[in-house]
Amino acid sequence: MAVDKAEIESYFMQVVVQYNCGDIRDILTKKPEKAGPLLACTVNGIDIVGGMMLGFNEGSKKRSVVFMRQHLGMTEEEAKLMYALVRCGLAHEGVTKLAIQFFVHEDRIHPAEFLYKDHENSIWLNVTELAHCYLEAVERIGADIHAHCAHVPKAISKDELIYQNALALVKRDITEFCGVIAENQRKPQSSLSPFLAACLKHFTAGKK
Repeated sequence: MAVDKAEIESYFMQVVVQYNCGDIRDILTKKPEKAGPLLACTVNGIDIVGGMMLGFNEGSKKRSVVFMRQHLGMTEEEAKLMYALVRCGLAHEGVTKLAIQFFVHEDRIHPAEFLYKDHENSIWLNVTELAHCYLEAVERIGADIHAHCAHVPKAISKDELIYQNALALVKRDITEFCGVIAENQRKPQSSLSPFLAACLKHFTAGKK
């Protein structure tokens, strides 16, 4: 079933541009010395936009590889390395696999190039440059969203049931937290662009 174009645009602008890319830009602005948070946000973004391209029922490997080939100019083998050894290593083992090193660097020494090798057969990933390339790809896609994206994730009944079961167990009211914050005159911190579920009706549990 075709997805409403307005829903695609809403998801792309809110989740991809404001939420995911917003976090990436915020990290870059702070000139990080640690690569992990920036890398995690970037590979997650690649997966998200790949899902908007192919459909979220496709495996994350296919979604990510296709995005990296089409929008980052990577070869099939480079994209598979990025998915299996970088993305999956980080997600499932907490660090990249095998002899893959990753780093951040403020200056864009070789724009659009982020993979290197050394004489000890290690592969080096410039996470800062990867992040910039991803942001540039999103900007290009955003110029004509529907030429590239045709899907948004849909809630399934199993997820809705889990949500409702958990909702019944959560006891603390958020107003209690906000009250303490107000008393201390401190502003709670969140992602740069908080995820607004109310604007994404397919994520509202219990509604079809």
